This record gives sequence, structure tokens and C-alpha cells, in this order.
Amino acid sequence: MSGFLQGVIFVLFLLECFICLKTDLGCAYGGEVSESSSSRSKVEEVETTYEDLALPTERRVLIPMSEQDTLSRKKSPFSFNFFNWTTVDAQAYRQGDARFSSYNFIGIDYRLNYDSKLSFRPVFFLSSSGKNFFGEQVDSEIDLGDPYLQYSHYNLALLPGDVGLFGAFRLFLPMSKYSKENKTLARTQLRLIMTKPLARGIELSYHSYPSYAFYARRGTTTYFGNPKGNEQAELEHFLELNEAVTTQFALSQRAGITHKWFYDVPSKGIEARRDEFLNLSLMASYSVSSINFRAGVINDIKLREYKTASEEKRKRSLELFREEELQYSLMTYVRF
Repeated sequence: MSGFLQGVIFVLFLLECFICLKTDLGCAYGGEVSESSSSRSKVEEVETTYEDLALPTERRVLIPMSEQDTLSRKKSPFSFNFFNWTTVDAQAYRQGDARFSSYNFIGIDYRLNYDSKLSFRPVFFLSSSGKNFFGEQVDSEIDLGDPYLQYSHYNLALLPGDVGLFGAFRLFLPMSKYSKENKTLARTQLRLIMTKPLARGIELSYHSYPSYAFYARRGTTTYFGNPKGNEQAELEHFLELNEAVTTQFALSQRAGITHKWFYDVPSKGIEARRDEFLNLSLMASYSVSSINFRAGVINDIKLREYKTASEEKRKRSLELFREEELQYSLMTYVRF
């Protein structure tokens, strides 16, 4: 089983790279986003990129603007898709003991109208053998994630200054091993995106993803058996700049901060805390027919932990793209 799962991970990587090399680069990415009445008449004049709200944070795969029109013309309101996001730690990869991990979902979408749809996405994880976060050698494994239901609306409002507002609401179902161990009842997330075209083929967007979780108990235990408070809420927000280098190739840069709030557990002497992370990424995106790719590097840096930190952590200066905090990323999104 170990060799089989590891083979699956490497075959996914090789297949994606092979397709990239054997085909021409696809069109510049955008999301399946509704156009306003004023911009719809200019669709052939302005190349504006948008984002698919159906995809999770850091897993955004851009879709050609014409895709929404294509889906709206389908006789059936149903559509299907598959998403794979494979990552590997940069330092472990260089040292030769890397563990490849992938987040995957199979999406089932139901189109309500031109601007909105309902989605159901079963999630699963694949990991190859290698060293884990704690430096321990582990075997390959497959785990079930939390599936979610989502309502997406791609044309909530057109704000002054030609700023588009798009949104989605997610309800996660606690079916993963992690959620069951934490006694999770449900988790919700609101996703709001504001986009502003800056020039032909260039767009700036602001993303805000607040989420809140409900539990049967306030705390659980860590990997080493120590008590800890469950994560109560999270807010991820960032700016992203997308540039269509050509009609077939795009680049994007992202910078933002993630805040996480954790419950206190008085009976265990655990105090409430809040952590903050700086999130940076540099990506290149392209498509081949109905297959979209996005590859690059991700840098997540823990800025502050709102509890007593060790002297070593307090003295450590902020450094971007430090190897031990860097991940290589390859995302693939297939529409059927």
C-alpha cells in the first residue's frame, strides 16, 4: 500500500509536467465570474481575470472568462471537476527525504442561474512516505477530509470605481479524523472577493475569508498528548495581483495575513491565544483545454504567537522565503 500511494503521488506530478511540456500554454486565467451589464459588451476588448470561488484558499486555479458562458449554455445544469494540489517542503526536497502531500477533491456543481451555483466537494488527502513535520520517517497514507457544501454568487454587486464584489458561503461537514478527534460539530466560512481592473490584462483583488467552528468541547490534545484549545475562528485576508503576460500565460503575486483564535480550557490550565501568519506566494498559471495548472512557491511565516515564546523565537528576525518555511506547489484543476 505504501509503494502504491507513493507511486500515485509521483505519477500525478509526472503526468502534469508531461502535459505541460507536450502542449501549448493555455489561455490566461480568470474565474467563472459573471460580468456586469456594462462590462459584458466589452468582453472582447478587456482581458480581465477573475477567481473561482469554488476553490479553497491557496488553491485558486484561474478559469478563462468564457468558461462561465460555456457552462451556462450547457443543457444540463450539472458539471463536474477534479482538483489536485501537491506540495513538498523545499528543505526536505533538497535533502532527498521529502514527503509529497496532496489535497484533492471531486466537485459536483449545480448551476442555479448565470450568476450562482451550488457545489458539493468530497475532500481527500494523499501523502507519500518520507519525513513528517517532526522529522519522523512515516509511511504513505490516504485520509478523508471534511467535505463541504457551497453556495457561490459571482455578481453580488458592482461597486463604484468598477470594483466587482463576489462571494461564497461554505458549510464543512466533520467527517475527517481530525474533526472527529476534536469533536467538531460544524465549520462555516464566508468568502468575499473584491476585484479591480488596473489595466489591460492586469487586475488587483482583495480577499477576505472569515471562518468559525463549533465543537462539542473546547479542547483536545496535541500530537504529543498535551492539552490544547480547539481553533475557534480564523480570518485570512490578502491582496493578489494578476498579470496576463500573454493571452496564454499569467503570473500572480499574493501577500496577506492569517489570524487564528483558540479557545481556553480552564480545567487544563490552557489560556486563550491568537496566532498570526504572514502568507506570501509567487505563481505562474496556464491552461491546456479544460485542464488548468498553477505552479510556484508558497511562504507561510509565523509572525507572532500571543503567549510566552522562547528566547530563541523572540530573537529570530523576520526573513522572507527562508528554506525551512518554503514549499513548492503544483495545482491542477480539471473540468469535465
